[in-house]
Amino acid sequence: LLLRGAARAREMSVRAALGAGRGRLLRQLLTESAVLAVAGGGAGLLLGWYGSQLLAPLVPQTIRDVQAIRLDGVAIVFTAGLSLLAGLGFGLVPAMHAVRPDLMSSLRTAGQDDGRRGRFLRDGLVIAELALAVMLLVGAGLLGRTFLALQSVDLGFRTDSVVLGSVLFPRARYPEAGRAVLAINDLLTRLRADPAVLGAEATDLPPLAGAGDQDIGVIPVGEPDAKSTGIWYRTVTPGYSQLMKMRLVAGRAFTPEDRLGGLPVGILNEEAARRLFGGKDPIGRQLKNQDQQLTVVGVVANGKPDGPDQPVKLELFFPLEQFATRAVTLVVDPRRDVAAAVQALRTALAAVDPNVSLSGIRTMREQAGAAVALPRLYALLVGIFAAVALGLAILGVYGVMAYAVAQRRREIGVRLALGAAPGAIQRLVLGQGTRLAAIGLGLGLLGATAIGGILKALLFGVTPLDLPTFLGVAALLAAMSLLASLLPARRAMRVSPLEAIRQE
Repeated sequence: LLLRGAARAREMSVRAALGAGRGRLLRQLLTESAVLAVAGGGAGLLLGWYGSQLLAPLVPQTIRDVQAIRLDGVAIVFTAGLSLLAGLGFGLVPAMHAVRPDLMSSLRTAGQDDGRRGRFLRDGLVIAELALAVMLLVGAGLLGRTFLALQSVDLGFRTDSVVLGSVLFPRARYPEAGRAVLAINDLLTRLRADPAVLGAEATDLPPLAGAGDQDIGVIPVGEPDAKSTGIWYRTVTPGYSQLMKMRLVAGRAFTPEDRLGGLPVGILNEEAARRLFGGKDPIGRQLKNQDQQLTVVGVVANGKPDGPDQPVKLELFFPLEQFATRAVTLVVDPRRDVAAAVQALRTALAAVDPNVSLSGIRTMREQAGAAVALPRLYALLVGIFAAVALGLAILGVYGVMAYAVAQRRREIGVRLALGAAPGAIQRLVLGQGTRLAAIGLGLGLLGATAIGGILKALLFGVTPLDLPTFLGVAALLAAMSLLASLLPARRAMRVSPLEAIRQE
């Protein structure tokens, strides 16, 4: 708008000299600004509606209430009002500048520099845009690096296309949990015999389920000063750890002999073994839970069943046959594709009990993706905001530089007429753009340190003052600002001294 105002300043002065009232000229210019703003607001509403449809599937199930938010009348009125306010507000200064009351001065100086106050306002707006863009870019960079760091975490189990499906054998039909275990074993046998399945196991609580903890208190038998320690547990079938590719550190995995009536056994993870037995070998040692006692037969590597950003916890695994349950999640390794494995699962379950339904069908890849859905959403949203802010800031730099060249056209013509080299004129304009970028970048980086502190709770694997992120943002903004200043600088080099001076 400033650039358009500078280009039309002489036109407005001529109109005023021919009798057009100042108020009428102001109304014309403000109407043009309002139309531009409303058109932009309408396009923004369409983009917002379409963008919300694209973003909705990325919202995690835990905050699905956001789906209730709709583009309703309130949002439309708010957007229209804000667009109109922006158009009138930011169109007022250029309009006032274009219709100055001093006609002779306007005709004589139209297109020339409008003084230190005007330059300060323009430069201040651009610096603020640049600083805001830097802060948002740093925030987006930190959240993006967090998302990448979360994806690279070793969870301690496979997260590929393993199929999960939940099954509940109701108490009314299976009053004894042992009968439910027999049905589960029959189901697994049928699944393993299906050509579409490489392997099938079961657990009462798969990793990354987000279903909460199952905690019990255990006491290491024979340890001095032993006291009850809370530990997270789940029951699994014998081949579960192998199918999920959990690394066995010591001892053995469960076997079919670990059944009801046999020696009660359990498997610990490394953290639980260290906390319960110190540096001693836990294999063969006893754990007591209330009036029950079991023998530790194996130790598996630490995993992160609650998600990559969660701490390692104490884990204890029980054989499913010794700690019977009616509700299990079947874990199926497809031989070819997921669809065939799901069909095999449905067929096997129908053969075992057609009255029992299969629910919650998903893959471990989907479940792992859901575990980082919120960090991904944060990174995406802030990244979009940062990209918009960067685009506006660079347009601001371009606008101010183009406006400055238009205002100083006569000065540049005089300089060229007196022998100034075109390269020196280019450096003059680029120097002004560089100065704005440097101030905006400096203020933005200072603000970004505060942004990092605010985002600290959302970061993982990266510090709030991450040097690569700050350097990358600085380099990006410097390069974009240079490009935005380059076109006006090249235009300044091509100013004709004769034409510039003849305009007086």
